[in-house]
Amino acid sequence: MVSPARGLLGVRPTLRGTALLAGVVTLGVTGRLGGIPELFGVAVALFSLLLIALASLGLRRLESGRAALQVRRTIAPNPVVRGEDSTVSLRVSPLVESAAALERLWRLQLSEQAPPELLEDGARSRVTTGETTITVDYHLKPTRRGRWPLGPLRVSSLDAFGLARSTTTLGEPLLVTVWPRTSDLESRARLLGDIDQTGSGSRLASADDAVLREYVPGDDPRRVHWPTAARLGELMVRADEAAGVRPVTVLFDLALLGEEHGEWALELAASIACSLLGPGYSVRLIPSALGPDGLGGHPAVTGAETGRPAILNSTVDLAAPATPAAATEGMAATVRALRDGLRRNEAYLAVLGPCPAEAWEELAALGTEASAALAITIAAGSPAGSPAEAALRAGGWQVCQAVVGADHSLVWGQVREIIAGMRAAS
Repeated sequence: MVSPARGLLGVRPTLRGTALLAGVVTLGVTGRLGGIPELFGVAVALFSLLLIALASLGLRRLESGRAALQVRRTIAPNPVVRGEDSTVSLRVSPLVESAAALERLWRLQLSEQAPPELLEDGARSRVTTGETTITVDYHLKPTRRGRWPLGPLRVSSLDAFGLARSTTTLGEPLLVTVWPRTSDLESRARLLGDIDQTGSGSRLASADDAVLREYVPGDDPRRVHWPTAARLGELMVRADEAAGVRPVTVLFDLALLGEEHGEWALELAASIACSLLGPGYSVRLIPSALGPDGLGGHPAVTGAETGRPAILNSTVDLAAPATPAAATEGMAATVRALRDGLRRNEAYLAVLGPCPAEAWEELAALGTEASAALAITIAAGSPAGSPAEAALRAGGWQVCQAVVGADHSLVWGQVREIIAGMRAAS
């Protein structure tokens, strides 16, 4: 709610009010110097009228009283994806319908407040006036990942005589979540393979333990759930970690966000993580600086319907470390946590920048313990065969160097070739 003092600061005389004020000064001076008290009295009365107009607007509360107004704002789709359109519908209406509220509503001039990060080319709005509602529709096209405030609504109104104008806000701002834009990467077949389970020494998964998903090429036919397939008319398979779904961790180097191509690199990591959900992997996207919840703050997810929003939500607030030392320590601490919590048959896909030597050792050790480890190195203008790459290879990592700014599908093609070679060699 706007305070009285702030409300008064938002009131200004209109052109008509300014002209009246000039006339008041002229009449007052003339009446005083000319000894005409009647003329001076008229000046005082007109000046009082102007003060009343200013005070009535400044002390008025748009969201309270008999003529209170309310704002409702909806966004679809929400969250918003960077670079894609989203429609905002803003409705202003009386809290309780009354003649005073409707009169106040029709006197308003509306202006939405939106940060430039949500508008690529500005906003063109369409205003629709109903019997009791004013609706403003416009489009957002975010240019940056993050959380950005939309609103509050900026309103301007005149007093009954047109002498004063008040500019204030109405309603509360809405925080808009902007996801990174991801690419659809080919992932129908299980490139990383499955975990073979036998009856010796381990409990075989039952249908009660599993969730079902659509069959994709590469699935074990023994995992087809025939009762569901007969009911739906399409092949469905059991998909859970106990039934042989390999857990995959996508590790993202936060130091990349300090580079010009940082957002491209993050979108590459998010695209890979989301694409791996399709074949039924248990996936988690881990940044190289864990919060107070540690690895628990980035749980593994399965299934595109629920897993993709969880992965993308985890990227919204990511930011580059404050210093190179913080980036190095963050990477080393994160890798140590991953080693301590290593899951059975876990595979790693890491999107890395030019890591300092302190981080190479931890990463190399992780590569020797994981069932599969593949690093995508991103360094503009950096030749292949760097000391960091050599250290990773010595630790059992497969390494490919991505061309900065290349289409994500091209980078994923390199990854697929390396994984295919790994499977052939095994």
